[in-house]
Amino acid sequence: MSNQGIKIWYQNPVPLLDEFKGLESLIGQTTKSMGREGTRIDQKWLKEGFFNPTFSYTLAYNTLSQTQRIYAATQEGYDAVVIGNALDFGLREARSIVTIPVAGVLESALYFASSLGNSYAVVVVHNQTGQLLADAVKRYGMTDRLVTIADMGIPLAEVADTYKNTDRLLHLFNEAARKAIHEHHAEVIITGCTILSSLLTLSKIHSVEGIPVIDPVWAGIKMAEALTDVHRNYGIEVSRVSVYGTCPDWEKEIPPTQ
Repeated sequence: MSNQGIKIWYQNPVPLLDEFKGLESLIGQTTKSMGREGTRIDQKWLKEGFFNPTFSYTLAYNTLSQTQRIYAATQEGYDAVVIGNALDFGLREARSIVTIPVAGVLESALYFASSLGNSYAVVVVHNQTGQLLADAVKRYGMTDRLVTIADMGIPLAEVADTYKNTDRLLHLFNEAARKAIHEHHAEVIITGCTILSSLLTLSKIHSVEGIPVIDPVWAGIKMAEALTDVHRNYGIEVSRVSVYGTCPDWEKEIPPTQ
């Protein structure tokens, strides 16, 4: 069994604009403590894309840009990729063009939640993300245990700045999580925002009233490590017979930009 170190490409869903400089540091602090010994995690950003990819067109545009960046990870010798957005956009597309493992943070968090409790809730910062996230959970076939998607009510325009007001963010999260626990009987809480989840991890908040809180960032990193072990030791990759099928000669027909 291989005990070689793992190099993970952590893909953020937006370009590194001035508004996100603080987030780069925040997410960097959290990822450093999450990998096991020998795991290296490098944060990557889009070369171009929209500031807010939570609308149909901007999401589609950033998905293509993100998928092309993930292709670059294979050219640069990375062992695995973590898609660092709570909607997992680009996950299916990336898996269809690369052979290294690609983990989505939402998908990974759902698997962890299913192992830790019989029901789970997702806490999102605003309702629009919640609707898109609900579609993703349905696509994964994991709605049976989802009891609610709780909205913290933060306006879209304020999301990028939420990490600057930690007390307010943690207060709103606790309110939404407690409501999910008491009114919907959630046994596990998943944070539906990587900004929020990173703040919770740095604040050492891993439970609310004894109910586990899952940070999708660490869930994605742990999944990427596990998938890399399986890939290295047994040669197992995604099945190519349907949604992860690779179009023949796609790279020659339209070479990917990176």
